[in-house]
Amino acid sequence: MTDDPLPIRPDDPTAHLSGHLPPPSPGRRWRMLDRLVIVAFCVGLIVPALLMAARIRPAAIENRPLLKAPPVTLGSLLDTSWYAAIDRFLADNVAVRPLAVRIRGEAYWRLGGTGNAAVVRGKDPWLFSIEEIQPRCDLGPADIAGALDRTKAMFAARVQDFRFLVAPDKHVVYPDKLDPAMPYPAACTDERRTAMRAAIGDRSTFAIDGWAAVLAARSAKPDGPLLYYTEDSHWTTSGAMPAIRALIRSFGPDLWSDADVVPGRPKRAVMDLARQLGLRRAETVPSVTIRPTVDIVRTPIDLPVATNNAKAVYRITATGDRPLVPGRTVIVYDSFFGLNMAAVAPFFAESIWIHIGDLQNHPEIAALIGPADRVILERVERGLYFTKIDELLRPLVRGAG
Repeated sequence: MTDDPLPIRPDDPTAHLSGHLPPPSPGRRWRMLDRLVIVAFCVGLIVPALLMAARIRPAAIENRPLLKAPPVTLGSLLDTSWYAAIDRFLADNVAVRPLAVRIRGEAYWRLGGTGNAAVVRGKDPWLFSIEEIQPRCDLGPADIAGALDRTKAMFAARVQDFRFLVAPDKHVVYPDKLDPAMPYPAACTDERRTAMRAAIGDRSTFAIDGWAAVLAARSAKPDGPLLYYTEDSHWTTSGAMPAIRALIRSFGPDLWSDADVVPGRPKRAVMDLARQLGLRRAETVPSVTIRPTVDIVRTPIDLPVATNNAKAVYRITATGDRPLVPGRTVIVYDSFFGLNMAAVAPFFAESIWIHIGDLQNHPEIAALIGPADRVILERVERGLYFTKIDELLRPLVRGAG
């Protein structure tokens, strides 16, 4: 035994450090391969750097905007988190990144996973958003019911009508497409749904039970057409129709006619959950035209504030040979109605469309667009339990500004 830390004895005349190195390449071809590997490595570093210096950026393929560079300050140079943010920015903005993301996404897909914690894999090819599988529930059904009552009273005091519609989450309509082995506890929305539906039923004069409408459509035709996209988090036009029908009939039974729902050309849509995995996926589903004899004109409203959740706040006017809900209607919506403006707008003489996120960020929009005769709020189920409805809509009460 010896405490000598050296792996060889210094007095050994036969010992040489070269004995601990890998042997040289056995021939010219192997040496050429070594050089090619080195060249490929250098190209892999230099080419992306040149593309970034030339301001060539990749496409945003994961259903989110690309990261922006963090600001440079004297303090940031001493902040290790700033360097981590720079590293994430550089990795996100390399021009060849979409190809790498797609290769990675395909590899995870073929191995049975997703590679993205925001996307949950169901039975092939079904995908679900983690936001609906494990949603945020700050409020309970009693909280939401109280907020609905206060909102209704606020608008009624100013002679304004009010409607509220819930869009069901995808897994509620297609529970059979979930993977029973998913490692997640029961969603809080699932636990609160019975009480929430009861509260909405007690307020059926102004609150629409979207669950009842869409579940009835699935029950009537369990094998199709698809009511939700398989690799997207939203409903299809076929899925939206039952809920829209229930909403429109709440303004008068003669406004809706099934004869005004005309089949259109199949529609091809890019799948948002697949995009989050870096995968190119599209799905073709039936489409419809609502009230084809009614003309609608959509115009973005010029506002002094920037909207980040929708491209703009829109004003849509409708004219034609069908009865219309008169006056001005403000529709506060999320992506579920955002995909179906053309299916809702033909029933209203004038409608103003404000994304819920833009109204939350800029409540002053309510004063900028002017007073409304009625307000409709549409909210998807997974966003319901953290939306303070009365606070959100208070700026739209006539005279609030």
